[in-house]
Amino acid sequence: MQTVISASRRGVVSNLRLAAKNARVKIDTQHIACVFSEEAFIAHAPVANADAATAEQVKAGIDLLFLYMSVPKGRSARRKKYKIANGYYILRVAINERARRGTATFLSPSRREVFTLPVQISKARLHDIPARRSVRLSGHINWCSAGADALLKKVVVAISVKWC
Repeated sequence: MQTVISASRRGVVSNLRLAAKNARVKIDTQHIACVFSEEAFIAHAPVANADAATAEQVKAGIDLLFLYMSVPKGRSARRKKYKIANGYYILRVAINERARRGTATFLSPSRREVFTLPVQISKARLHDIPARRSVRLSGHINWCSAGADALLKKVVVAISVKWC
């Protein structure tokens, strides 16, 4: 099984790296997260040096993730509202840490705004914060949504796209 996982990871990294290069986005391929189910697939990597942004820059909005998302083609109202197409996206987040509010804007590789969602923000536990800089990632898929969690500075940013 480990051989299959390693080969799959190499393919995902290669494709994500090429798409990011074409979109003129530099990514950190050491911290890619990838999850899939029978219906959905999400692979994402942090934008290089996103963790070096100042609090003011994060509040104004920074490019945090580069991702590929594939979700079911169902006809739900939520899917129509957000016009979720399978493909690559740059995820720009704007976070007001003090107010615990923020948004995630999905941009096309050509940087056209596709849709914006609210994000959930929670304070990171001290043992979660890495000693050296990097954006830590995880992903999730369930029967109705897919998304990413990113540890940025001292907060966890949770982004979820629902299709039902």
